[in-house]
Amino acid sequence: MKRSIIILLFLSASPLLAEDNVSIASENKDSLPAHRLSMRDEITTLKERDWRIGLDFSYSVDEEHRIASAVSNLALANLKFSRGLGSDTEIFGSLSYGYRTVETSLAGNSVSDDSLSGLGALKLGLKRTLKLEGATLPQFVGLVSVSVPMSSEAKEAGFTSEDWIGTVSLVAVKSIPPGFLIGGISYSDGAEENDAFIGFQADIGFAITHDLSLRLGIAGNKKLDRTEIASSGVSSVFTTSVTYRIDEKLLLSPMFQLE
Repeated sequence: MKRSIIILLFLSASPLLAEDNVSIASENKDSLPAHRLSMRDEITTLKERDWRIGLDFSYSVDEEHRIASAVSNLALANLKFSRGLGSDTEIFGSLSYGYRTVETSLAGNSVSDDSLSGLGALKLGLKRTLKLEGATLPQFVGLVSVSVPMSSEAKEAGFTSEDWIGTVSLVAVKSIPPGFLIGGISYSDGAEENDAFIGFQADIGFAITHDLSLRLGIAGNKKLDRTEIASSGVSSVFTTSVTYRIDEKLLLSPMFQLE
């Protein structure tokens, strides 16, 4: 069994949810209520020449218990930026830096204690929001991105891929105040022969107060092994998160994951 606990703090250098900085596919043009906080990345697109810079800070603890037990601690900082291009399109990117420690024990006795740090992945992509006619239809968002590892230390520590990986994804969002539904599918492939995999996500959430929302979801992927007749199994992650809006520039999102 593997368990992960992640604490995520998002800081933005420009108004994150202000109506004059983003285009929102929504029937409600007032300030974003709480049920939309948890899906801000899915429903908002920056207007032309507007920009956003932010930081994600996360800390996770992974425990894996087999013959030997391993406890991994990962601190990760992710610098993010977005710039609106007009026509419901924006360019986005990110650069991460991580520090990981791994302690392995056997029969309660520590046998190794290792640590690694370095630049993670550089990611660049394009996002396009597709607004469909009809109140009953969901909003669709298409994304194309490329992620490139920036250091051998990050590869060895396991918080980035071995080589570049390109991803194409489609996300559907349906806002049903005070709740929402999100579903998505993606395809990724890279330079290595067996890097291809299909990803999926399904989320449901609702507002608790005007500035507080709860989000429950499952995400996973299925690796496509071209060298085998049958592909590998599906790996999935169950996620629970609470998003609290401190002000228009600061959100706090504690998250719990179970694999």
